[in-house]
Amino acid sequence: QLAKDANKMIPQVKEDLNKVSEALPNIASGVNSGLQIVKTISKETADVTAALLNKLHENGVSNETLAAIKTDLMNLSAQLQQQSNMIQTVIELLQDLQNVTGSNNLDGIIGQLQSTKSAVDNLKVKVDNLLGNWGAVEQAPEQLKQQLQAINQEANNIYQTVNSIDVSAIQTEVASLIVEAQQLLTEAGNITNTIVNEDLIGQVDKLMTSTSKTITQAITFLESYQKELPAVQEEIHS
Repeated sequence: QLAKDANKMIPQVKEDLNKVSEALPNIASGVNSGLQIVKTISKETADVTAALLNKLHENGVSNETLAAIKTDLMNLSAQLQQQSNMIQTVIELLQDLQNVTGSNNLDGIIGQLQSTKSAVDNLKVKVDNLLGNWGAVEQAPEQLKQQLQAINQEANNIYQTVNSIDVSAIQTEVASLIVEAQQLLTEAGNITNTIVNEDLIGQVDKLMTSTSKTITQAITFLESYQKELPAVQEEIHS
């Protein structure tokens, strides 16, 4: 009876595998969107931190200027968290893709992204520490200037690192792994009297979940960014 039940399931399993195989190219879109957003935030962070220094230089330490800088730093902290989350999501997506195919070709970029995430997290800690000690720092203009300079320098370093990531090369490698994953699913779909390897199904399911998460996160960021862009541009150019 068990064998009969299993055989009845096979056509549905094949159909499900075909649907998953057709959806795999979305992974490339997810990776590309995630990396482009990481680059966008890195550039904006470098520009905004430079604008903070310029604001302090041009306007001095008036209460109005200090309040504006504090608000900008709070926004920067939230933005750095967004960037860290986006990097982690892309890392998980690339790892899940490798797990499906058994490849380690993306280890280099994964390591680079992990290092970048650590740098972003460290920068956020610096920004948060400055905010946490704001009462004392706003009374010491030179100390505030030094800390803003250090934050700007780290932001520039992160931008240079992120900007050096070869997205095209990653896309090529991802495309190759997607083809491998599709081949694995095609082979699994050619089953006759056996059930598909459960590990493969679990890995593919996790991969598609990561892809969906990446794309959703990218869309959420872009929608938010569109609303905030005029204010950001004004801040940078003011």
